[in-house]
Amino acid sequence: MSTRGISSRASALPDDHYRKLGDVVALLTRAFQLERGLVRMLGGWLPGVPYWDAKLAMGDHLWAHAQCAARLLRRLHELKETAAERQECRAVDTLLGILGSAPEGKGFLTGLYGVAMPRLSELYSSWTKDVDPVMDPFSRSILNDGSAELARQAAWFEGYQPIYSPGSLVRNREWAAGIAAAFDAIDLPAGVWRSGAEPAANDTFACAAAPMRDECFQTAQVNEMNRRTLATFEEKRLAIFYNHSQEMQFAESLGAILHETPEMPWAFHYDLARHCVDEIRHTRMGCTRLEQLGQKLEDFPMLLQNYSLRAKLDPVERFCMMTLVIEASSFEKKRAGLKMFTEQGDETSARYESFDIRDEMQHVNFGHTWVPIMLRVNQDPRSVSDLIQHCQDILADALKNERRGVTDTRLASKEEQDLPLSTLPASQY
Repeated sequence: MSTRGISSRASALPDDHYRKLGDVVALLTRAFQLERGLVRMLGGWLPGVPYWDAKLAMGDHLWAHAQCAARLLRRLHELKETAAERQECRAVDTLLGILGSAPEGKGFLTGLYGVAMPRLSELYSSWTKDVDPVMDPFSRSILNDGSAELARQAAWFEGYQPIYSPGSLVRNREWAAGIAAAFDAIDLPAGVWRSGAEPAANDTFACAAAPMRDECFQTAQVNEMNRRTLATFEEKRLAIFYNHSQEMQFAESLGAILHETPEMPWAFHYDLARHCVDEIRHTRMGCTRLEQLGQKLEDFPMLLQNYSLRAKLDPVERFCMMTLVIEASSFEKKRAGLKMFTEQGDETSARYESFDIRDEMQHVNFGHTWVPIMLRVNQDPRSVSDLIQHCQDILADALKNERRGVTDTRLASKEEQDLPLSTLPASQY
């Protein structure tokens, strides 16, 4: 952040209103806790928000909060507050619990974007002015950028109307008033409730058992396109990018893991946030390519069953299945698709697919890094190889049920349906 205009003359007197180092550390610690909480909250609510275009926007917002949290923690470490990640303010935690416990997806959007984002933007802006511009332009820059991002997200919601649902968005005014009251009652810089009576923490929120979709979409429990015999290049290309458009299920499962793993370190949440937004980006890629090919997204069914399978698994099994089984087994078919696009001279599809392959490589690396740590953190005695075999068995069982027409179940996900039937279920996220 520029300090242009700040006098360096010896006669210039310091402004006594700037906060002391310890107070600045406290503000940055509160901000880190808020940003990390917003990352996990957006992830947890991703499957419960019914609007497709809002889900795409939430991915952008989730990653912005992860970036801000990472900058805040780095600055705290520079200020030698090495334990900042583990220091939580109970009042802030209670506020996040209240904010996340919305009655439904529309209420969540109203409370988060209509109330919390503007209030937090104003708060960060006021904190920026309290930080010494000579000695700590770094903290000022982080808080100033955070304030601008929160204001940008609030502005998005102010003009938001769902693209795929009829009528205007009905905003939950009652829930918004409740969130506003919570913000009025808390002194965030001090980390205390002004009334002196802390509200009861609301821990009733649980991620949706089945993902929500706009009213205009039809939903399906089986990917009929993967059952067809695809004879032409055009048919094969359409199937590939339709499957990409359904990767929202994969992102939603990762978002649920974000919410359900408070015991994991920030580095895991940061990598998981990246993984989640990558899958939302892949979803956007599929939607974009379908549109470029003259197709309407609403003419295709939305697939839900793969998320529903993973929702029945604990986070360790879910993450292992998604990274070390599904994604790790996807490359042969993805590279075959890339080869087909290249041979057909389809440069756009080839470009999309080549970036997708690189992303999946990183995601498999996430699995190799974090699955062993998740097992240790959860005191799970299984080895990684035992867990992988367990997840493979679940997918094989799901494939058998699908072949028999059973739509229950413990269905597969993304790359499961991209795999040969002789090995594991093919991938549809």
